Amino acid sequence: MEEYQSGAADLILRPFGMFSNVDQVVNSCYLVELGILEPFYVDGSEFLFRDAAREGNPWEYYFEQPFEGVTPAGRRMAEFTDGYLTPYHHRPEDELSILLPPRDRAVIEPVIRKYIRPQRAVVEAYEAMKAIHRPEEKGACLIRGVGKLRDMNNAAVKLHEEVYGDERYFEVYMDAMEQSGVERFIVYSDAEEVLEMARERLGDRVEWTDTRRTAQGELHHSCEEGQYELGLEMLAQSAMMADAKVFIHGPSSITNFVQCDRPELPCIDVYEEYTRQFPDRH
Repeated sequence: MEEYQSGAADLILRPFGMFSNVDQVVNSCYLVELGILEPFYVDGSEFLFRDAAREGNPWEYYFEQPFEGVTPAGRRMAEFTDGYLTPYHHRPEDELSILLPPRDRAVIEPVIRKYIRPQRAVVEAYEAMKAIHRPEEKGACLIRGVGKLRDMNNAAVKLHEEVYGDERYFEVYMDAMEQSGVERFIVYSDAEEVLEMARERLGDRVEWTDTRRTAQGELHHSCEEGQYELGLEMLAQSAMMADAKVFIHGPSSITNFVQCDRPELPCIDVYEEYTRQFPDRH
């Protein structure tokens, strides 16, 4: 069992991806709802998506504070590993932690509605992107680039190698799109190589957003300028994924958020047959 910190404390965003932090805020808000944590202030001073040209708390570039009137406590909230939105299977023998699907999508959806309130700039970015792509008419497929991740000893890549062996990382996603019964997909990826493979396999059945990416992904670790705009793009795309006819995905923080943002969204997890064996899967 997790031991949670008592008393007022600030949730300080970590220098990780956008949804790793958003999910941590959601998990913590859920614990407030249960009476385990006290209402808290979100501090974005270490957030990767801060902008030197902008003043104020970087969390508030994108969202309102979850608890109105709560001011900084001056004490850092202790981090906890597992959450209702982001449960993990921990494997001590090789120190691998595998992100599992949310414990209950319908439980977390009202927490998102109540506490994750986007600023107008986020809503406008989503509305502009939605007008171009009409995501409600198409499937969504989220595929992270893996080139640089192999050097980072990434858990998602390790999981893929265990399940599918030497088969190329994104081939299984392409197979799922072909077999889904949905005619057209928006492919969401931070890697140019993924989009090239999708177009090669599926031709005009796929499209993608006009957003920034690199050859192999992980743009938020390499982009020193324009992080605010990158954050807007990521949040707009996540809302588009939730609008889709079907959502094809592997394990990631954004995947879990999207599933809870719209609990009725049909989903295809390319690793489900493997991860359902874990005792903490449900």
